[in-house]
Amino acid sequence: AAGKMWHSDCFVCAACGKPIDGDFAMLHGKPLHTACHLKDYGVLCAGCGRLIDGRADPGFVVAGDKSYHSACFKCAECGVSLAAGAPYHLVAGAAYCKLHDRRRKITRDKLKVNSTTGEEFYVEAGTGRKYRHAPTADGRGGKEYFEDAAPPALGGASTWRQDAP
Repeated sequence: AAGKMWHSDCFVCAACGKPIDGDFAMLHGKPLHTACHLKDYGVLCAGCGRLIDGRADPGFVVAGDKSYHSACFKCAECGVSLAAGAPYHLVAGAAYCKLHDRRRKITRDKLKVNSTTGEEFYVEAGTGRKYRHAPTADGRGGKEYFEDAAPPALGGASTWRQDAP
């Protein structure tokens, strides 16, 4: 095995000391059970916490500084799989699909309510511009910016009581 001749009693796992009778890996010229090698030197999935075996899951995903089984790489918001090349964005170590990354950005904006009309609107973080959510031609929705109406003018002879002393 591994270009060397071994006595059957000597061909043991360097990690656990048990005989090797199946798949194995070599590390620094010493044989290890595949499971022992993965346990001691493998990478844990950031999604499920289990070991990633590149042979069993050749399409595992590395995103940022974390690794995932392909089945575990999902949007943190909706759980849709991101492993098949779907666009995603990492935010504080969590992956978001394109739709939920957009919504997450919107939620940074402040939701306000017009006290006179009860209409909800957002104030955009950073710019202070006001907008409403509005449908777009592609059906995804977007921002419809608006300005406040001018405040009503107060005063003037027509609003004063004429019979006051």
